[in-house]
Amino acid sequence: MALHPYTKLEIRGAARFLWAKRLNCKDTHRKMVAVYGKHAISKWCGQFENGRVDITDDDRPGRPATSISAENDAVVEEVIWKNRLIKLKEISSIGSLAHHKPLD
Repeated sequence: MALHPYTKLEIRGAARFLWAKRLNCKDTHRKMVAVYGKHAISKWCGQFENGRVDITDDDRPGRPATSISAENDAVVEEVIWKNRLIKLKEISSIGSLAHHKPLD
């Protein structure tokens, strides 16, 4: 039975640990599948063998997410605490906050 839920960082950290213990990719994959399920690990063994040490996601091309910041979080939290019935449209009209659908 696979362990759920798990995070990407947990999977990558476990894979890096097994790689550091000098397990080959085949054995690492076998152990990871036994604990996390068959879709948990894919390319990470090879990346560690090629010298990668960071288990966090690489930066991706394109426009960065500007709506996620401590400043924006603070503004939204303050507005919501002042008016618990405020609508999303009203929040997004404040300053530089933009309204996006969840899947945008």
